[in-house]
Amino acid sequence: MGRRLSAYEDNDDATWREAAYVVALDRVTDAHEARGF
Repeated sequence: MGRRLSAYEDNDDATWREAAYVVALDRVTDAHEARGF
């Protein structure tokens, strides 16, 4: 991955985008599971 923790500390917006991506991915996974794939 090569990401540095300091990059997150210096840029809260990047942390927010990362969290939003994880949440969106989780919702997509839940939707697929609900459909049975």
